[in-house]
Amino acid sequence: MANMLALVECTFLKRANGILLIYNHLPVDDAPTIIDHLESFSKYSQFKVWKVNALYGFPSFLKDYEFSTIVLHYSQWGGAMSSAAKPLYDWLEQQNSHKIQFCQDENYNCGYRFSFINRMRIDWIYSPLAPKYHQQIYGLKCPQVKKVFHTLCGYVSDNMVAKANRFYKPNLDRPLDVGYRGRVLPPYLGRGAMEKQEMGLGFLARANGSGLKLDIDVNEQHRLYGDDWYRWLSNCKTVLGVEGGGSIFDVDDEVWNEYWKKPRSYEEMPQELMKKYDGKVFYQHFTPRHLEAAASRTLQVLFEGNYYGIMKPWEHYVPLKKDFSNFNEVVQSIKNFSTRMDIISKCYRDLIESQKFTYRKFIGQFDQNLLDAGFSPSIEPELASQIEAQLNAYVKSQRIHRALETLIAATYHKQFLGRNIVAKIYHTVRQ
Repeated sequence: MANMLALVECTFLKRANGILLIYNHLPVDDAPTIIDHLESFSKYSQFKVWKVNALYGFPSFLKDYEFSTIVLHYSQWGGAMSSAAKPLYDWLEQQNSHKIQFCQDENYNCGYRFSFINRMRIDWIYSPLAPKYHQQIYGLKCPQVKKVFHTLCGYVSDNMVAKANRFYKPNLDRPLDVGYRGRVLPPYLGRGAMEKQEMGLGFLARANGSGLKLDIDVNEQHRLYGDDWYRWLSNCKTVLGVEGGGSIFDVDDEVWNEYWKKPRSYEEMPQELMKKYDGKVFYQHFTPRHLEAAASRTLQVLFEGNYYGIMKPWEHYVPLKKDFSNFNEVVQSIKNFSTRMDIISKCYRDLIESQKFTYRKFIGQFDQNLLDAGFSPSIEPELASQIEAQLNAYVKSQRIHRALETLIAATYHKQFLGRNIVAKIYHTVRQ
Protein backbone atom coordinates (compact mmCIF):
# COMPACT_ATOMS: atom_id res chain seq x y z
CA MET A 1 0.00 0.00 0.00
CA ALA A 2 2.83 2.40 0.92
CA ASN A 3 4.57 1.70 -2.40
CA MET A 4 1.35 2.37 -4.27
CA LEU A 5 0.88 5.71 -2.50
CA ALA A 6 4.48 6.68 -3.28
CA LEU A 7 3.89 5.79 -6.95
CA VAL A 8 0.73 7.90 -7.09
CA GLU A 9 2.52 10.81 -5.42
CA CYS A 10 5.39 10.61 -7.96
CA THR A 11 2.97 10.94 -10.86
CA PHE A 12 2.01 14.42 -9.61
CA LEU A 13 5.56 15.67 -9.18
CA LYS A 14 6.76 18.31 -11.63
CA ARG A 15 9.95 17.20 -13.36
CA ALA A 16 12.57 19.98 -13.28
CA ASN A 17 15.52 19.59 -15.64
CA GLY A 18 18.04 21.48 -13.61
CA ILE A 19 20.35 21.36 -10.63
CA LEU A 20 19.27 21.78 -7.03
CA LEU A 21 22.47 22.90 -5.26
CA ILE A 22 22.45 22.29 -1.50
CA TYR A 23 25.08 24.05 0.59
CA ASN A 24 25.66 25.40 4.10
CA HIS A 25 27.17 28.80 4.69
CA LEU A 26 27.12 31.36 7.48
CA PRO A 27 26.58 34.99 6.45
CA VAL A 28 30.15 36.07 7.25
CA ASP A 29 33.38 36.84 5.42
CA ASP A 30 34.84 33.38 4.92
CA ALA A 31 37.56 32.09 2.65
CA PRO A 32 36.44 33.65 -0.66
CA THR A 33 36.98 30.42 -2.57
CA ILE A 34 33.89 28.84 -0.92
CA ILE A 35 31.59 31.51 -2.33
CA ASP A 36 33.38 31.48 -5.69
CA HIS A 37 32.90 27.70 -5.92
CA LEU A 38 29.21 27.97 -5.04
CA GLU A 39 28.49 30.81 -7.45
CA SER A 40 30.30 29.15 -10.36
CA PHE A 41 27.43 26.70 -10.94
CA SER A 42 24.74 29.33 -11.52
CA LYS A 43 27.21 31.65 -13.27
CA TYR A 44 28.60 29.23 -15.86
CA SER A 45 26.43 26.12 -16.10
CA GLN A 46 24.08 25.71 -19.07
CA PHE A 47 21.74 23.90 -16.66
CA LYS A 48 19.32 25.91 -14.55
CA VAL A 49 20.61 26.04 -10.95
CA TRP A 50 18.61 26.67 -7.75
CA LYS A 51 20.59 27.12 -4.52
CA VAL A 52 19.28 26.05 -1.10
CA ASN A 53 21.19 26.91 2.09
CA ALA A 54 20.72 24.00 4.52
CA LEU A 55 21.42 26.44 7.33
CA TYR A 56 17.84 27.71 7.02
CA GLY A 57 16.04 24.40 7.05
CA PHE A 58 13.74 22.76 4.50
CA PRO A 59 11.73 24.75 1.91
CA SER A 60 8.65 22.48 1.92
CA PHE A 61 7.63 23.44 -1.62
CA LEU A 62 10.47 21.23 -2.86
CA LYS A 63 8.12 18.28 -2.25
CA ASP A 64 6.20 19.31 -5.38
CA TYR A 65 9.17 18.73 -7.67
CA GLU A 66 11.50 16.04 -8.90
CA PHE A 67 14.85 17.57 -9.83
CA SER A 68 16.88 15.78 -12.48
CA THR A 69 20.11 16.50 -10.58
CA ILE A 70 20.88 17.35 -6.97
CA VAL A 71 24.38 18.58 -6.12
CA LEU A 72 25.56 18.55 -2.52
CA HIS A 73 28.28 21.12 -2.10
CA TYR A 74 31.25 20.32 0.14
CA SER A 75 30.15 23.12 2.50
CA GLN A 76 26.98 21.22 3.41
CA TRP A 77 28.75 18.55 5.50
CA GLY A 78 28.32 20.63 8.65
CA GLY A 79 24.72 21.46 7.78
CA ALA A 80 23.90 17.78 7.38
CA MET A 81 24.53 17.34 11.11
CA SER A 82 22.22 20.22 12.07
CA SER A 83 18.79 19.42 13.56
CA ALA A 84 17.37 22.36 11.60
CA ALA A 85 18.38 20.68 8.32
CA LYS A 86 17.11 17.19 9.21
CA PRO A 87 13.80 17.50 7.26
CA LEU A 88 15.77 18.58 4.17
CA TYR A 89 18.00 15.51 4.30
CA ASP A 90 15.10 13.21 5.13
CA TRP A 91 13.45 14.47 1.93
CA LEU A 92 16.68 14.17 -0.01
CA GLU A 93 17.11 10.56 1.03
CA GLN A 94 13.83 9.67 -0.71
CA GLN A 95 14.61 11.45 -3.98
CA ASN A 96 15.38 9.47 -7.13
CA SER A 97 17.34 12.34 -8.63
CA HIS A 98 20.88 11.95 -9.97
CA LYS A 99 22.85 12.89 -6.85
CA ILE A 100 26.34 14.35 -6.88
CA GLN A 101 28.48 14.94 -3.78
CA PHE A 102 31.42 17.36 -3.82
CA CYS A 103 34.00 16.39 -1.21
CA GLN A 104 36.79 18.23 0.54
CA ASP A 105 38.56 17.35 3.78
CA GLU A 106 36.97 13.90 3.56
CA ASN A 107 39.99 12.20 5.13
CA TYR A 108 38.67 12.33 8.71
CA ASN A 109 35.37 11.43 10.41
CA CYS A 110 35.09 9.03 7.49
CA GLY A 111 32.48 6.75 9.01
CA TYR A 112 29.96 9.57 9.13
CA ARG A 113 30.79 10.70 5.60
CA PHE A 114 30.63 7.22 4.07
CA SER A 115 27.37 6.53 5.89
CA PHE A 116 25.88 9.78 4.58
CA ILE A 117 26.95 9.05 1.00
CA ASN A 118 25.47 5.56 1.16
CA ARG A 119 22.25 6.67 2.87
CA MET A 120 21.67 9.42 0.30
CA ARG A 121 22.46 7.00 -2.55
CA ILE A 122 25.02 9.34 -4.10
CA ASP A 123 25.73 8.52 -7.76
CA TRP A 124 28.82 10.62 -8.48
CA ILE A 125 31.56 12.06 -6.30
CA TYR A 126 33.91 14.95 -7.11
CA SER A 127 36.99 14.79 -4.89
CA PRO A 128 40.55 16.17 -4.68
CA LEU A 129 41.65 12.63 -3.81
CA ALA A 130 44.16 11.37 -6.38
CA PRO A 131 42.49 9.01 -8.93
CA LYS A 132 44.74 6.05 -8.05
CA TYR A 133 43.04 5.92 -4.62
CA HIS A 134 39.43 6.16 -5.82
CA GLN A 135 38.81 2.41 -5.82
CA GLN A 136 40.65 1.88 -2.54
CA ILE A 137 38.52 4.47 -0.74
CA TYR A 138 35.15 4.88 -2.43
CA GLY A 139 35.06 1.61 -4.36
CA LEU A 140 35.26 -0.31 -1.08
CA LYS A 141 33.38 1.99 1.29
CA CYS A 142 30.69 3.37 -1.03
CA PRO A 143 30.15 0.67 -3.69
CA GLN A 144 26.92 2.19 -5.01
CA VAL A 145 28.83 5.29 -6.22
CA LYS A 146 29.07 4.92 -10.00
CA LYS A 147 31.84 7.44 -10.74
CA VAL A 148 34.46 9.44 -8.88
CA PHE A 149 35.86 12.51 -10.65
CA HIS A 150 39.07 14.24 -9.65
CA THR A 151 38.66 17.96 -9.01
CA LEU A 152 40.70 20.83 -7.61
CA CYS A 153 39.76 22.39 -4.27
CA GLY A 154 39.17 25.67 -6.08
CA TYR A 155 39.74 27.48 -9.34
CA VAL A 156 40.44 30.95 -10.72
CA SER A 157 37.36 33.15 -10.49
CA ASP A 158 36.64 36.58 -11.95
CA ASN A 159 36.31 37.74 -8.35
CA MET A 160 39.79 36.45 -7.49
CA VAL A 161 41.42 38.24 -10.42
CA ALA A 162 39.43 41.45 -9.82
CA LYS A 163 40.43 41.63 -6.16
CA ALA A 164 44.06 40.81 -6.89
CA ASN A 165 44.12 43.62 -9.46
CA ARG A 166 42.26 46.00 -7.16
CA PHE A 167 44.85 45.75 -4.39
CA TYR A 168 47.88 45.17 -6.61
CA LYS A 169 51.14 46.95 -5.81
CA PRO A 170 54.40 46.79 -7.79
CA ASN A 171 56.74 44.31 -6.14
CA LEU A 172 59.30 46.89 -5.00
CA ASP A 173 56.55 48.99 -3.36
CA ARG A 174 55.51 46.16 -1.04
CA PRO A 175 56.63 46.73 2.57
CA LEU A 176 56.91 43.06 3.59
CA ASP A 177 59.59 40.73 2.25
CA VAL A 178 57.92 37.55 3.51
CA GLY A 179 54.43 36.88 4.81
CA TYR A 180 52.62 33.80 6.07
CA ARG A 181 49.27 32.92 7.61
CA GLY A 182 49.01 29.31 8.73
CA ARG A 183 47.19 27.47 11.45
CA VAL A 184 47.74 24.73 14.01
CA LEU A 185 45.85 21.64 12.82
CA PRO A 186 44.83 18.53 14.80
CA PRO A 187 47.11 15.47 14.59
CA TYR A 188 44.43 13.18 13.15
CA LEU A 189 45.19 14.87 9.80
CA GLY A 190 48.71 13.46 9.87
CA ARG A 191 52.27 14.72 9.72
CA GLY A 192 51.54 16.46 6.42
CA ALA A 193 49.04 18.77 8.10
CA MET A 194 51.61 19.69 10.75
CA GLU A 195 53.61 21.34 7.97
CA LYS A 196 51.36 24.41 8.07
CA GLN A 197 52.66 25.22 11.51
CA GLU A 198 56.20 23.99 10.88
CA MET A 199 56.62 26.16 7.78
CA GLY A 200 55.82 29.39 9.63
CA LEU A 201 57.61 28.69 12.89
CA GLY A 202 60.61 27.08 11.17
CA PHE A 203 61.12 29.99 8.78
CA LEU A 204 60.68 32.53 11.56
CA ALA A 205 63.24 30.79 13.78
CA ARG A 206 65.90 30.83 11.04
CA ALA A 207 65.23 34.30 9.64
CA ASN A 208 66.86 36.20 12.51
CA GLY A 209 69.66 38.29 11.05
CA SER A 210 68.52 37.75 7.44
CA GLY A 211 67.48 41.38 7.03
CA LEU A 212 64.03 40.32 5.80
CA LYS A 213 60.91 42.16 6.93
CA LEU A 214 58.49 39.47 8.08
CA ASP A 215 54.82 39.07 8.94
CA ILE A 216 54.48 35.41 9.91
CA ASP A 217 51.71 34.03 12.13
CA VAL A 218 50.16 30.60 12.74
CA ASN A 219 47.48 31.65 15.23
CA GLU A 220 43.85 31.10 14.20
CA GLN A 221 42.73 34.53 15.41
CA HIS A 222 45.13 36.24 13.00
CA ARG A 223 43.89 34.52 9.86
CA LEU A 224 42.61 36.83 7.14
CA TYR A 225 39.46 36.64 5.02
CA GLY A 226 37.76 38.53 2.21
CA ASP A 227 39.34 41.80 1.10
CA ASP A 228 41.73 41.72 4.05
CA TRP A 229 43.43 38.64 2.58
CA TYR A 230 44.04 40.21 -0.84
CA ARG A 231 45.09 43.51 0.71
CA TRP A 232 47.67 41.67 2.84
CA LEU A 233 48.94 39.61 -0.13
CA SER A 234 49.54 42.82 -2.08
CA ASN A 235 51.83 43.99 0.72
CA CYS A 236 54.02 40.89 0.52
CA LYS A 237 56.86 40.43 -1.94
CA THR A 238 56.90 36.74 -0.98
CA VAL A 239 54.40 34.42 0.67
CA LEU A 240 55.18 31.06 2.26
CA GLY A 241 53.01 28.03 1.59
CA VAL A 242 52.53 24.27 1.79
CA GLU A 243 50.27 21.69 0.20
CA GLY A 244 46.73 21.57 1.60
CA GLY A 245 45.00 18.54 3.06
CA GLY A 246 46.79 15.99 5.22
CA SER A 247 48.78 12.77 5.13
CA ILE A 248 46.29 10.52 6.96
CA PHE A 249 43.12 9.15 5.33
CA ASP A 250 41.54 7.51 8.35
CA VAL A 251 38.93 5.27 6.67
CA ASP A 252 38.20 3.32 9.88
CA ASP A 253 38.15 6.37 12.20
CA GLU A 254 40.79 4.80 14.45
CA VAL A 255 42.96 7.92 14.70
CA TRP A 256 39.89 10.16 14.83
CA ASN A 257 38.36 8.24 17.76
CA GLU A 258 41.66 7.95 19.62
CA TYR A 259 42.22 11.71 19.37
CA TRP A 260 38.78 12.58 20.74
CA LYS A 261 39.25 10.30 23.74
CA LYS A 262 41.85 12.84 24.78
CA PRO A 263 42.90 15.68 22.43
CA ARG A 264 46.68 15.91 22.30
CA SER A 265 49.63 16.70 20.04
CA TYR A 266 50.93 14.51 17.22
CA GLU A 267 53.87 13.34 19.34
CA GLU A 268 51.55 12.38 22.20
CA MET A 269 49.35 10.20 20.00
CA PRO A 270 50.07 6.41 19.93
CA GLN A 271 52.87 6.25 17.38
CA GLU A 272 52.08 2.73 16.16
CA LEU A 273 48.58 3.90 15.30
CA MET A 274 49.91 6.98 13.49
CA LYS A 275 52.35 4.85 11.47
CA LYS A 276 49.49 2.57 10.43
CA TYR A 277 47.81 5.42 8.51
CA ASP A 278 50.23 8.29 8.01
CA GLY A 279 51.48 8.51 4.43
CA LYS A 280 49.54 5.47 3.21
CA VAL A 281 47.05 7.48 1.12
CA PHE A 282 48.32 10.71 -0.41
CA TYR A 283 45.84 13.48 0.40
CA GLN A 284 47.85 16.68 0.00
CA HIS A 285 46.70 19.20 -2.57
CA PHE A 286 47.32 22.14 -4.79
CA THR A 287 44.99 24.75 -3.22
CA PRO A 288 43.23 28.03 -4.05
CA ARG A 289 45.80 29.81 -1.87
CA HIS A 290 48.39 29.09 -4.57
CA LEU A 291 46.11 30.59 -7.22
CA GLU A 292 45.39 33.65 -5.09
CA ALA A 293 49.12 34.29 -4.63
CA ALA A 294 49.69 33.84 -8.36
CA ALA A 295 46.86 36.28 -9.17
CA SER A 296 48.36 38.80 -6.71
CA ARG A 297 51.74 38.38 -8.39
CA THR A 298 53.42 37.41 -5.14
CA LEU A 299 56.43 35.09 -5.11
CA GLN A 300 55.66 31.74 -3.49
CA VAL A 301 58.18 29.88 -1.34
CA LEU A 302 56.74 26.41 -0.81
CA PHE A 303 57.78 23.23 0.90
CA GLU A 304 58.86 20.71 -1.72
CA GLY A 305 55.83 18.73 -2.85
CA ASN A 306 53.68 17.44 -5.69
CA TYR A 307 51.12 20.24 -6.15
CA TYR A 308 49.30 17.97 -8.65
CA GLY A 309 52.15 18.70 -11.08
CA ILE A 310 50.58 22.12 -11.73
CA MET A 311 53.37 24.08 -10.03
CA LYS A 312 56.97 23.20 -10.79
CA PRO A 313 59.97 24.17 -8.60
CA TRP A 314 62.04 27.12 -9.82
CA GLU A 315 59.42 27.77 -12.53
CA HIS A 316 56.37 28.63 -10.44
CA TYR A 317 57.77 28.69 -6.91
CA VAL A 318 60.97 28.61 -4.88
CA PRO A 319 61.26 25.16 -3.25
CA LEU A 320 62.15 25.00 0.43
CA LYS A 321 63.27 21.63 1.79
CA LYS A 322 61.23 20.43 4.74
CA ASP A 323 64.33 20.22 6.92
CA PHE A 324 65.22 23.82 5.90
CA SER A 325 68.65 22.64 4.72
CA ASN A 326 68.54 25.02 1.71
CA PHE A 327 67.26 27.97 3.76
CA ASN A 328 70.14 30.29 2.85
CA GLU A 329 69.67 29.60 -0.87
CA VAL A 330 65.95 30.39 -0.53
CA VAL A 331 66.68 33.67 1.25
CA GLN A 332 69.03 34.73 -1.54
CA SER A 333 66.33 33.92 -4.12
CA ILE A 334 63.84 36.04 -2.20
CA LYS A 335 66.26 38.96 -2.16
CA ASN A 336 67.17 38.64 -5.85
CA PHE A 337 64.76 40.92 -7.71
CA SER A 338 65.43 39.33 -11.10
CA THR A 339 64.86 35.78 -9.83
CA ARG A 340 61.78 36.88 -7.95
CA MET A 341 60.16 38.56 -10.94
CA ASP A 342 61.02 35.75 -13.39
CA ILE A 343 59.22 33.19 -11.23
CA ILE A 344 56.30 35.53 -10.45
CA SER A 345 55.79 36.28 -14.15
CA LYS A 346 55.84 32.64 -15.25
CA CYS A 347 53.53 31.62 -12.43
CA TYR A 348 51.05 34.35 -13.39
CA ARG A 349 51.16 33.40 -17.08
CA ASP A 350 50.73 29.66 -16.52
CA LEU A 351 48.18 29.69 -13.71
CA ILE A 352 46.15 32.85 -14.37
CA GLU A 353 46.57 34.20 -17.91
CA SER A 354 46.46 30.74 -19.49
CA GLN A 355 42.81 30.30 -18.39
CA LYS A 356 43.58 26.62 -17.74
CA PHE A 357 42.27 26.66 -14.19
CA THR A 358 39.16 28.86 -14.35
CA TYR A 359 35.74 28.13 -12.92
CA ARG A 360 34.33 28.55 -16.42
CA LYS A 361 36.47 25.65 -17.64
CA PHE A 362 35.66 23.56 -14.55
CA ILE A 363 31.89 24.01 -14.96
CA GLY A 364 32.20 23.38 -18.70
CA GLN A 365 33.63 19.93 -17.94
CA PHE A 366 31.05 19.36 -15.19
CA ASP A 367 28.26 20.11 -17.67
CA GLN A 368 29.84 17.87 -20.28
CA ASN A 369 29.86 14.97 -17.82
CA LEU A 370 26.11 15.44 -17.32
CA LEU A 371 25.46 15.75 -21.06
CA ASP A 372 27.49 12.61 -21.76
CA ALA A 373 25.34 10.79 -19.18
CA GLY A 374 22.18 11.79 -21.08
CA PHE A 375 20.97 14.77 -19.04
CA SER A 376 19.35 17.68 -20.85
CA PRO A 377 19.50 21.34 -19.77
CA SER A 378 16.18 22.20 -21.47
CA ILE A 379 13.45 23.41 -19.13
CA GLU A 380 10.17 25.29 -19.53
CA PRO A 381 10.82 28.96 -18.67
CA GLU A 382 7.55 29.14 -16.70
CA LEU A 383 8.57 26.21 -14.50
CA ALA A 384 12.04 27.66 -13.90
CA SER A 385 10.53 31.02 -12.92
CA GLN A 386 7.98 29.35 -10.65
CA ILE A 387 10.64 27.50 -8.66
CA GLU A 388 12.78 30.63 -8.48
CA ALA A 389 9.87 32.68 -7.12
CA GLN A 390 9.03 30.07 -4.49
CA LEU A 391 12.66 29.85 -3.41
CA ASN A 392 12.96 33.65 -3.16
CA ALA A 393 9.79 33.78 -1.07
CA TYR A 394 11.18 31.14 1.26
CA VAL A 395 14.49 32.99 1.65
CA LYS A 396 12.58 36.18 2.43
CA SER A 397 10.54 34.37 5.08
CA GLN A 398 13.80 33.40 6.78
CA ARG A 399 15.10 36.96 7.17
CA ILE A 400 14.84 36.87 10.99
CA HIS A 401 16.64 33.53 11.02
CA ARG A 402 19.34 35.00 8.78
CA ALA A 403 19.75 37.99 11.09
CA LEU A 404 20.20 35.70 14.10
CA GLU A 405 22.70 33.54 12.19
CA THR A 406 24.64 36.67 11.27
CA LEU A 407 24.74 37.66 14.93
CA ILE A 408 25.89 34.27 16.15
CA ALA A 409 28.46 34.06 13.35
CA ALA A 410 29.88 37.33 14.59
CA THR A 411 30.48 35.77 18.00
CA TYR A 412 32.79 33.25 16.36
CA HIS A 413 34.47 35.47 13.78
CA LYS A 414 34.65 38.81 15.57
CA GLN A 415 35.75 39.95 19.02
CA PHE A 416 33.23 42.25 20.72
CA LEU A 417 31.92 42.98 24.21
CA GLY A 418 29.21 40.55 25.27
CA ARG A 419 29.83 37.97 22.52
CA ASN A 420 29.47 35.03 24.94
CA ILE A 421 26.11 36.30 26.20
CA VAL A 422 24.84 36.71 22.63
CA ALA A 423 25.93 33.16 21.79
CA LYS A 424 24.09 31.68 24.80
CA ILE A 425 20.88 33.56 24.01
CA TYR A 426 20.99 32.52 20.36
CA HIS A 427 21.54 28.84 21.11
CA THR A 428 18.68 28.91 23.64
CA VAL A 429 16.32 30.44 21.05
CA ARG A 430 17.39 28.03 18.31
CA GLN A 431 16.78 24.98 20.49
